[in-house]
Amino acid sequence: MKRIIFVLFLTLLLSSMISAEDKTLSTEPVFQPPEWILGTWTDLLAMMRYDFRSNDVLLGYGDQGVSFGKMLPPEEITIEECSDSIYEFSVPSTDGRVHYLFSLSTAGSMMLQLQSDTIIGPVMLFKEE
Repeated sequence: MKRIIFVLFLTLLLSSMISAEDKTLSTEPVFQPPEWILGTWTDLLAMMRYDFRSNDVLLGYGDQGVSFGKMLPPEEITIEECSDSIYEFSVPSTDGRVHYLFSLSTAGSMMLQLQSDTIIGPVMLFKEE
């Protein structure tokens, strides 16, 4: 089951990257994550990694990573919600948009739910110390 989720997740990421390939990139930061989410978060098996910085969100697998802020033009990134316990944004993909919803569970854990044509998750993520 975890492999299926990982494969679906990777497919969503790759479709986001492919749709943004020919776009002109901007250096203006769109991402301004809330304080609670800043840092690096991984799943239980450390297969996927999210690194939230003050002006960007990076998604990584192993030693490979993608910067959403550098990969996509600002006008194609939509910040849906930014609060004390929720951070939600959407990015384009070949099939429409991919929505990322991060919700704080405890000080060191949060849930991730992805939505495109299908819903993936929730996946528990843990903050690295």
